Amino acid sequence: LVSVPVMQIPTLHASRHVSLFAFALVILNVICIGVEVLMVRPWDCLPGPSFPPTNPTRVFVAASSMAYAFGGHGMYPEEIRELKDPSEWPRVMGWTYGIIVPMYLLAAVLGYAAYGGHAQANLNLNYPDNWVNLASLMLQLPACLYLIYFTNLILVLQVELACGVDPTKVWARPWGPLRLPPVVIRFLFRTLFVGSQVLLAEFLLAGEGDTILGLQSLAGSLGMSAFTYILPFVLHAIFFWEKLGRATLGFYLANILIGGVM
Repeated sequence: LVSVPVMQIPTLHASRHVSLFAFALVILNVICIGVEVLMVRPWDCLPGPSFPPTNPTRVFVAASSMAYAFGGHGMYPEEIRELKDPSEWPRVMGWTYGIIVPMYLLAAVLGYAAYGGHAQANLNLNYPDNWVNLASLMLQLPACLYLIYFTNLILVLQVELACGVDPTKVWARPWGPLRLPPVVIRFLFRTLFVGSQVLLAEFLLAGEGDTILGLQSLAGSLGMSAFTYILPFVLHAIFFWEKLGRATLGFYLANILIGGVM
């Protein structure tokens, strides 16, 4: 129910101010990581962090986890489509990775130094039950609302555009046999779309084991790898084959192989 109002934002462009708010929450959550570790000082606890020797299995799991950090390419076409000047996209990527990569490195280095081989994927499970942990969870809740919207928007927009529902209109240009305005169509369709996801999640949670995590990992390993490490390079090579040198093609091939392994 909390996500329903956010899902009514028609386009990425219209959500730009909300995205800045979500980004600020993410920055504050990264600060919480540093504050929590420096305040608790896990390396002074008994027993402290341990650093078991690595092996091929651990390396592969770690590489797969790091590969997820560069996902999201399936949303790039819609982001580019809504840019006022699509030629500015390389600049967008430069700023994005220039901010995100240091954040990942900070969390990875600090987290491993603090918790070693006992570090859990869910950051908050590493923390004690204190006010910093609570603040981190409270910051993540509204930020996750935008993530629910952002990841679903690409899907619902494709369906709405294919059906002739104009995302830039509110009451104008009624649609369908009932002549409903676009804002009503968006509300009904998007609410039912997210509601179906919640219903499916409830069914999966009723089973034994972490079924949702397993399905998420399976879908992510296929979809994320394809959209991040395979399809962008394959499609770019197909359309611009004559302009690509051997070094570039070699780099493309390496990414495609990495995606296949992931």
